[in-house]
Amino acid sequence: MDIKKYSDCESANFKKMMNACFSEDYRIPLTEDQLVELCENIKRSVIDCIVSLDLLYKDSKPIGFINYQVDSLQSDWCEKEGYGCIRELYISRNFRSRGYGKILLYHAEKNLKMLSVPYIYLTTDDTISFWLNVGYKDTGEVCNKNNGRILVKEV
Repeated sequence: MDIKKYSDCESANFKKMMNACFSEDYRIPLTEDQLVELCENIKRSVIDCIVSLDLLYKDSKPIGFINYQVDSLQSDWCEKEGYGCIRELYISRNFRSRGYGKILLYHAEKNLKMLSVPYIYLTTDDTISFWLNVGYKDTGEVCNKNNGRILVKEV
C-alpha cells in the first residue's frame, strides 16, 4: 500500500475515481466537461497549496483519494476558517470496509495536526456512522453549501 501526493502523472487515476465518487456515491452524473473542469479546479488548488490531494494505491492500483485543507478565505470552500477540513474521502467500492478509508483519514489528520489546526471538520449525509466511529462528533449544524451535517473532531 502506498499513499502518493497528487501529481500530473496521477491525473487520469484521480479523474476516474472522482467520476465514480460523483456518479456512484453522490448520485450526481457529470458530463465529461464538468468532470474535467472539476478536476482542473482541484488541480489548481493543489498547485496553489490551498488543498492537499493524496491518492491511495494497493498493489500499484489506485483505490482511493482524500482531499483536505486548512480552511481559509483563499479556498472556494471555507466553512470554518482556521479549522482543518476533510473535503472528500473516496474508496473504490470493491475495497470498502477493509480499513482503507481509515488509513487515508488518519494520514490527512496527521498532516493537518502538523499545521496546528485546533479542530478538523467535514460535512456528510448518509455515512455518519463511519465518521462517528473514528471520533467525529455531530455538531447539529447543517452546512449552507451542501446541506450536509457538520461533524467535528478535536485534534
